[in-house]
Amino acid sequence: MQDAVDVALRYLDLSFTFTAPAAVLDGDRLVITLEPAALPDDVRPFLVERDLAAIHTVIGELVNGLVPVLSVDLTHPAPADTSEHEHVFGLRPRFAAARDQSVVDASVLARALPLASPEATALCERQCEDLAARRRRKPGTAQEVRRLLEGSARFEETMPVVARALGLSPRTLRRRLTEAGTSYQAMLDEVRAERAVVLLGTMSVEQAAGQLGFAEAASFIHAFRRWYGTTPSSYARSVLRP
Repeated sequence: MQDAVDVALRYLDLSFTFTAPAAVLDGDRLVITLEPAALPDDVRPFLVERDLAAIHTVIGELVNGLVPVLSVDLTHPAPADTSEHEHVFGLRPRFAAARDQSVVDASVLARALPLASPEATALCERQCEDLAARRRRKPGTAQEVRRLLEGSARFEETMPVVARALGLSPRTLRRRLTEAGTSYQAMLDEVRAERAVVLLGTMSVEQAAGQLGFAEAASFIHAFRRWYGTTPSSYARSVLRP
């Protein structure tokens, strides 16, 4: 589990977190802290809870068991009903706390991952490194387009819509992306391909197709084969769920 945490933190910029998580070993405790300073106040509580719940869920799925949570602190006030919090974390969080954090028993780091695969790990790390390198090569407008696409729910935004969001004309946006060595369609495919791998870990091919904005599963399967050289089902069986 320790290796999985190290990889996750190394490629945190490729995730869908809105906060900045950090993990620190404090004796026999693992302290997971979230830094949400840049989040708007009206959505901050939701996004902090979302990210912290996601971290706990992923850890639980990796070790195939309950996460030994010792405490959960949240800086926002307590809601009227905390039953969902208790269901997710296994205890009632402390609200109006000094920081947003979760403390778990550090013994979880020593647990073996039941579905660990050295081959899948090596493949995923290579993909992460490639994606990180590609992001570093896309400054300026291209990076802004990527940011907007990554925040898209179902990729329904057309290039004119994205151009308007950036205060540009479609023609100017097209020219700037060409100067950066890419295009709107190429960036859309890139972000879709990245999210497809994430979605296939938790849902069916048909569900993933809908989330990615494809009208039908056949179109998604065709695109996925173009991106990865195999079908979504084969990829999920061999890499995500070996």
